[in-house]
Amino acid sequence: MGRISFVELDRINQTAEIGYWLSEDAQGRGIMRASVERLVRYGFEDLHLKRIDLKIATHNQASLGVAHACGFEEQEILPNAITLVGGSVDARRWSRFKS
Repeated sequence: MGRISFVELDRINQTAEIGYWLSEDAQGRGIMRASVERLVRYGFEDLHLKRIDLKIATHNQASLGVAHACGFEEQEILPNAITLVGGSVDARRWSRFKS
């Protein structure tokens, strides 16, 4: 079980942020990598976006691997940018630009 969507979509600036979650039992099969790639393609080709971002908790190695595998580039570290059950954690913002 999982979800993926544009959690922020800015049509004026032609940017978006993708958010996703995948249950542990479904991880490790390339499902999220394929899903991110498909949503990126939709964003660039159909929505005519110029930049798509991922905001990933710094300790989330699986999602950092997805970002890297999908051709995103790390841009910056955002302090306390994600709120989890245990509190706020730092995040890395990764971006992919329309080529």
